[in-house]
Amino acid sequence: QGVLLSLLCLAEIGRLTDLSGCNGIESVILDCFQASSEDVRGIASYALGSVCSQNLDHFLPMIFSHMESHSKLKYLLLLSLKEVLIASQAMGEQSNLKEEHFTSLQKVLFHSCETEEEAIRIICAECQGHMALINPALMIPSLAEHLESDNPSWREVCVSAFRDAANSSQLSTEGKGVFQPFLESFLHKISDPDLKVQKAAILLLNVLLHNHLDSTRPLLPATFPMLYKCTEFSKESLREVQLGPFKQIVDDYLVVRRTAYECMHTAVNKCFDIIQPEADHFVDLVISGATDHYDTSKTSHLTLSDHYSMKMTCFGILSRLGEVHPKGCMAKASLILPPLYKTLIQKLKSDAVKQELERLEEVQNACMRCVKNLSTIVGMQETEMFGKLMISFNKNEELLKKYKA
Repeated sequence: QGVLLSLLCLAEIGRLTDLSGCNGIESVILDCFQASSEDVRGIASYALGSVCSQNLDHFLPMIFSHMESHSKLKYLLLLSLKEVLIASQAMGEQSNLKEEHFTSLQKVLFHSCETEEEAIRIICAECQGHMALINPALMIPSLAEHLESDNPSWREVCVSAFRDAANSSQLSTEGKGVFQPFLESFLHKISDPDLKVQKAAILLLNVLLHNHLDSTRPLLPATFPMLYKCTEFSKESLREVQLGPFKQIVDDYLVVRRTAYECMHTAVNKCFDIIQPEADHFVDLVISGATDHYDTSKTSHLTLSDHYSMKMTCFGILSRLGEVHPKGCMAKASLILPPLYKTLIQKLKSDAVKQELERLEEVQNACMRCVKNLSTIVGMQETEMFGKLMISFNKNEELLKKYKA
């Protein structure tokens, strides 16, 4: 506890006073990066960033050098850089962050993001997002320029940084003005050949629909077709992996499809008027998302979890479509209801663990809520397919009880 308190004191003093004259202060803090306690390591990272913020010319080269020579500490050192940027942002016009600091920071962040470690790429993006908030006129054009990099990690970080800045409540009116001309370039990355970049761009679109709908609205008619394409299922995305004596199916594209449906859920709530001209096609895409295109009992745990999440999102979209596009839903009842019924009667293997049973129950409850919501559409209960569904419910006491609940 004494070490934690000492580090916190150094951090608070360092935020207010230049401690570069205290010989050995960097070494004292950096030694704590090697501590066995995760709390100590985290607070040490925070302290280093706070101390650095008062004299960037002195401390930044030291952090950069340490990142080169101690790759295992890269994540903690990146967190320190994030604290530097947070402190500089809080200083406002008093910030001592100069243009040359932006250049050197961006160079280090792009170099650091060239890794398969997602946590490091996330921190690199967050840092550049803070930089974009501090100096949008300098950073946004730079991020847009690096969107054309051959390195997919760079492109992913650029899109994610732009998203983080757009999602911040601290985005200034001036910053919004700088952002606007570059929206189209960043959204176009929904069609990027790299899955990580696609996912980042879809997450950006989701943020824009929530927080900047008026600015984004003119771009949506051209953007939504790219989004819809990301929901398409392809058997080429499936691969079989050997886990001990068992073979499991992994769907590499599933995370992008799931993210796309989550964005579509936002869209149907925020701007259905843009979707309206293609509403029937939109319904078809959601039906596909609620459908099992392969034997999910043979998938990996991670794939199954994402698959369940995607189906639950699609159930939510269908419920909303029943309110805003009821005639279209009723016209496609024969396509909508079969995958819902298949989900409701799904059973797990006898050796399924409690967590798997609870997760399936959660999915089935969401599915039943969707069925009940669709049943309120005028004329839906008179359709042939809904009649068949009710016959099946009447033969299954458990399902009938859930439907009437």
